[in-house]
Amino acid sequence: MVTGAGQGIGQAIAGRFAREGARVVIAELVAERGEAAAAALQGEGLPAQAVQLDITDGGACQEVTQGIVDEHGRIDILVNSAGVFVGGKAEEVREEDWRLQIDVLLTGVFLVTQAVVRQSMIPRRSGSIVHVASITGMGGWPMRSAYTAAKAGVIKLNEMLATEWAQYNIRTNCVSPGVTRTAMIDDLIRDGLADLERYDRRTPLGRIAETEEIADVVLADVDAGAGEEAAEALRQKGLRAKFTPLDVRDPDQCDLVVDRLITDLGAIDVWVNNAGVAHKAAAEVLSREQWRETIDVMLSGSFYCSQAVARPMLARGQGVIVNVASVVGRHPIEGRVAYGTAKAGLMMLTEALGIEWAGRGVRVVGVAPGVIMTDMVRKGLEEGTATVDTYERRTPMRRLGEPAEVAEAVLYLASDEASYITAETLLVDGGWTAYQLF
Repeated sequence: MVTGAGQGIGQAIAGRFAREGARVVIAELVAERGEAAAAALQGEGLPAQAVQLDITDGGACQEVTQGIVDEHGRIDILVNSAGVFVGGKAEEVREEDWRLQIDVLLTGVFLVTQAVVRQSMIPRRSGSIVHVASITGMGGWPMRSAYTAAKAGVIKLNEMLATEWAQYNIRTNCVSPGVTRTAMIDDLIRDGLADLERYDRRTPLGRIAETEEIADVVLADVDAGAGEEAAEALRQKGLRAKFTPLDVRDPDQCDLVVDRLITDLGAIDVWVNNAGVAHKAAAEVLSREQWRETIDVMLSGSFYCSQAVARPMLARGQGVIVNVASVVGRHPIEGRVAYGTAKAGLMMLTEALGIEWAGRGVRVVGVAPGVIMTDMVRKGLEEGTATVDTYERRTPMRRLGEPAEVAEAVLYLASDEASYITAETLLVDGGWTAYQLF
């Protein structure tokens, strides 16, 4: 179910879901617009239908949701994309314009979400909700007081709902688009309230977004035995994989490995910085060697590798670098002073490089996993430095993550589907960062 899917971002989302095999319900205030969007998908042979819905009417949300559940049995995914915009100086905004935007962009999001969760997702203990917020909700934008306030509310609402409903296996997340070419933006440009050239200059990628936006794998590791074993495991599955030794602390080695891969493969499309070490000790007794190794591997090493691979990427005008950070870079944990500092630096490095190289075709993005059941975590559990129960109580989804779940996030960020995302670190943490009551 996609609200506001009669045009713009919502329509693009509905179309993508339908083409991926979903049965799509387009919930739209303007009936004719919704019907036209559904008919366009039906013309492609895709299953789509339209329902008229005013999301500011709680009763209508309950009624429409129940009708969809009665017809289809369930709602697996809800995307909140309904939007409205009335600009103007804050001191001149009319009360009715303020209320309209808060009602549609914030209250309406809550009402339709509540209805879907009550009638389908909580009873089934399963579901996914995606709110379309905006970067305007993350910082002040002039002439957009109500719109900005509402989008900021959606971002925080998302965090609150995520922590509350994780117990039902319901995931709720936000996307915050930058300036995207929609009918709303076209209207603003036409009316002189927006400047396309200014938006392009303001965006490091040098353009605003559009609504629609088999590899050779090389494993590089300082541990030759483990690296070759991992590559062989992939080859046994019929995949093209090779191993090359690399100590990321040595910038000369980074340069040589990149040069050799360019010679062998012709180009490097994606580079993932995932090398890591973990030393646990109180800050006052942490050895200098442990501090240096942590910073050198996870921060300096990531920079050396990024610098080396960026040179040929920038020359080609394309490429993606993905940095594997950690929630500990956002929320420190005692005994992890070096680790947390290195990961926080890596997240800022992602932003700095992402901004610097965006205009030349290279995206730099990151993931920040929560507690993932890796060999490193298993070792800590075996040594008694942590317990599964402690981690599960701290995580709203009440379980540890799996490496494959982080891999899926990395794959998405590296793909063309994330072509308008750069200088951003995606949290893959089961709600850990948003959760405050622990």
